[in-house]
Amino acid sequence: MANTINSRVGERVRRLRTARGLTQAELAEKALLATQTLSRVERGDQGASLESLERIAVALGEPIAALFEFKGEGKAVPGPAKAMAEAMPADPKELRRRLERAFGVLAGDE
Repeated sequence: MANTINSRVGERVRRLRTARGLTQAELAEKALLATQTLSRVERGDQGASLESLERIAVALGEPIAALFEFKGEGKAVPGPAKAMAEAMPADPKELRRRLERAFGVLAGDE
């Protein structure tokens, strides 16, 4: 597996899933995703949207930032990506509120 952000997030999802004794089908069902989609995310073949990552994290009982914790699993996320992962709120509703606000500002709504 290449050392891309997609492959590293996918590996992290796989480790968290297997640590909880869940199959891909079980996690996909909890996260409201197709099993094939979750499989591609875990392999790093497909990047997941923020919404999908949020649903995966909630289904795993983890904050979304946990999907970006790579310490002890190879090279840590460098610079801005690490800071972004650490700054993400654990509460999915708070993350959604912040993202909606940010995108609203970018679109000129505020």
